[in-house]
Amino acid sequence: MTLFMASACASPQPWRWVVDTSPKPLETIASNPNNALGKGLLLTHDGLLLMPCFKAVESISSGGTTSLVVERLDLESATARKPVVRKMLKAIYDPKQPVKPVLLLLELSIRGLRHDLDEKASTLRKDVKEHINDGHPDSLFAACGTKLITSVERRAALYALLVAYPKTVEARNAIELTLQRRLIGSPGNTMRTLAFDDLAAYPFTFMISSDSDVALAPLDFPLGRLKGRSIRDLLPKLSRFLLQAKSGTIIRQVSRPWRQLPVAAKVTRSLAEDPSKGLELEQRFGALRFLSLLRESGKRRLVRAQVLRGSVASFLRADRCIKDLKPVLDNKMLEACSAQEMDYRTLGCRRISKRLSDVLLGSACAPLGAVTIANADPLLLPALRRPLHIRPEPPAKGAAGVPPAGVPFGQGFNHLGQALKGTCIKGDPGDYLDDNQQILRTEITFKNGGDDRRTFWQRFWGAVAPPDQLLSLSVHQVSRMLMPSFTLDEAAEKLAKKDFRGFLARCGTHYVARGTHHRGLEIGVRQKDGVVRVQSTTRGMGELALKSQLLKDHRLERLLANQGALRLLFEDSKHALTDDLTLMPWSNYLVERGILNVDALLPAPLKSSAAAR
Repeated sequence: MTLFMASACASPQPWRWVVDTSPKPLETIASNPNNALGKGLLLTHDGLLLMPCFKAVESISSGGTTSLVVERLDLESATARKPVVRKMLKAIYDPKQPVKPVLLLLELSIRGLRHDLDEKASTLRKDVKEHINDGHPDSLFAACGTKLITSVERRAALYALLVAYPKTVEARNAIELTLQRRLIGSPGNTMRTLAFDDLAAYPFTFMISSDSDVALAPLDFPLGRLKGRSIRDLLPKLSRFLLQAKSGTIIRQVSRPWRQLPVAAKVTRSLAEDPSKGLELEQRFGALRFLSLLRESGKRRLVRAQVLRGSVASFLRADRCIKDLKPVLDNKMLEACSAQEMDYRTLGCRRISKRLSDVLLGSACAPLGAVTIANADPLLLPALRRPLHIRPEPPAKGAAGVPPAGVPFGQGFNHLGQALKGTCIKGDPGDYLDDNQQILRTEITFKNGGDDRRTFWQRFWGAVAPPDQLLSLSVHQVSRMLMPSFTLDEAAEKLAKKDFRGFLARCGTHYVARGTHHRGLEIGVRQKDGVVRVQSTTRGMGELALKSQLLKDHRLERLLANQGALRLLFEDSKHALTDDLTLMPWSNYLVERGILNVDALLPAPLKSSAAAR
């Protein structure tokens, strides 16, 4: 089972995977923060990790408040605005025009879209359900954390940017007079949208981008010209689409402990007789996990300090860290508390935990920076317990090959973004996918009345002229997620228990759990001798689109009459081009499945560090 069908690289210079070194804060701990509903919250080194606890998530939605803004932009203010507006401007703005273009922006947004988890209609992962039915709270907490996100509030938005290109100074002056007449009243006045129809009389490029799963039909904005149908006529439809959106930027979220959820009523058999039992189990798991993470962080920090102690620039600081940290890690009480030989609630355990935490946060030990030596222990890697995000990039020089369009779920990668051969998962990874897919962004671009910029020699040799009108539709979508309920093949599991470093060399430090991809369609329109003909080009679309007689037909009226069939072609996304991949760490999986003890992830002190002491 694959995310997308693999495609052969026809060029000797293939695309390469690049590790995203500066992800957004929430993306560091979440494979896709916009898809948080129904996820558990598990404490890790980098904060709370979102864990997929449900195979299928259903929700109950409630509407929000609509906001509409129509405003004119200048180039300087547009580049300083939101990233989505800057990206749209970069895609459609042409700075080579003789007369300065005119920019007009519409922003339609819905705030307060609330989605509540429907527990009865949602389906738990099979292994999570077994943990609940068998009354194993520790197993449930290890798989899904101690809390579940039961409600999210979103903001869904749609942006429409029009760049008009007047041919003469007189035409630009006419536009100025038109905008003075149209752009009156508050920015939320819907009558201001008529300015879009007026600007459509000039050559223009128009782009719509939505950060939610708005199901826009590519021909809602007719081929030929905007004035055939006003944007104002489409606002009610666009508002309904946004109200129905199940994705978009999360404003706030609500989480509840598993012990408070009806779906987990069986997790504590004595819950009915002793309501505090579930709270005690939750607190014990949370405290021991936090102590385990502190201890692991301390061991890693100690080895890094021992290596950095050999550097003149870092000697004093690293030496101070070693002197502060080593006595705490060697403390017998810390070991007894971590091994549950002492009750985590005792004063001694609480004091030693606080002491270790204070040392790790102190000026000498935090942060110490990465250790970069050729023979470094792989367990020193900062990313070993952290999700990674990688994206494909074309070669810096020369012709690029075919963009990647086929990466199997479970494919192993190392921390540098290098793919390993094969997978270490037993059976078909497709059996462990959730049932939820999500459209991240829909983009529609329409260009009307562009210039023919072919050179003399291009015309002489018969190079094809650009179309009179060009419509592009692109859909960016999140794939289904590989849930951590799969099992390793026997050889990989034995290797992990016997030689963890060997396991990392064979299976990688991470595996592919999810990806975002895009697919698109370009429709070019040419008019000659009163005959209108279209030519369609696909990007990342599957076999249905390649075989479609609809896209091979050159009659515009047939394309206009079959928008439903066109939508179906976009649902076949197996060939979609990869935007990025989310990689989950093998170490977390091995610990949560009980294949490895957390102590197996601790780096052994290096021989050189012992000599340095």
